[in-house]
Amino acid sequence: ILGLIAWRTGGVICTIVIHFINNALTLTLGWCAARQVDISPALSWAIDDSWGYTREWVTMSVMVSAALLFVLFRRDRTTQSVVLTEMA
Repeated sequence: ILGLIAWRTGGVICTIVIHFINNALTLTLGWCAARQVDISPALSWAIDDSWGYTREWVTMSVMVSAALLFVLFRRDRTTQSVVLTEMA
């Protein structure tokens, strides 16, 4: 998926950011779970008591990802050439 995003956007900045966020979240969850840190009430909708993602969070993430992929595929050739020109 990251390769597809890089191809459609004409650059790798988006994929680097997505990869960084994914790794940071995973490492943070693992670190907190290993130290049995209390879950903040602000995060309780996204993280369950075992430091895993809740169904709501997973559903929302899949829907946002699908919407973003749809937007990437909807770009026409003019938009693609503008993006490639700006990236150069």
